[in-house]
Amino acid sequence: MEVILVAVQSIDGYITFHDGLGTASWASREDAEHFRATMATCDCSVFGSATYDVDRVPITSSIASQRLRVVLTRRPEAYAEDAVPGALEFSDAPPAEVIAGLVERGYERCALLGGGRVNTLFLAADLVDELVITLEPRIFGAGTRLVDGPCDLAWELVLDQALNESTRLLRYRRAARR
Repeated sequence: MEVILVAVQSIDGYITFHDGLGTASWASREDAEHFRATMATCDCSVFGSATYDVDRVPITSSIASQRLRVVLTRRPEAYAEDAVPGALEFSDAPPAEVIAGLVERGYERCALLGGGRVNTLFLAADLVDELVITLEPRIFGAGTRLVDGPCDLAWELVLDQALNESTRLLRYRRAARR
């Protein structure tokens, strides 16, 4: 299983604006296009309940796609009415168990879509193989950070590409593990 953390962030490291609005309110059109192209290469995605709550309408309106979405939450039962087995599932399992379950079901490439707490859990468990970060020319000063807790992992830059005049796409692969 390949796990790719996909995020758009401000230049001061925030993945959400301080008012809690989703990235669609501030990310560039080019990032949106890149995000769709990246998601087309993944057969499943994992993200936290705060991300789900912000983007519930677009997520639930597109559950007919072939990509399984797993929402990590401390209270999966609170989302029972939204659950669609095989399409939109809710779990309180630790990251390693989530990934093991996806592998057991035949999934091969997982997009990790945040937020900061979920990113930290997967990074701390050393489950992420690649980072795909769009850097937007915005400064927020507050919001949700890409990572919200300690972890110390080395990465190698494999791509630095302009998406437009001011937006950069950065792709990192996990450096050799010590």
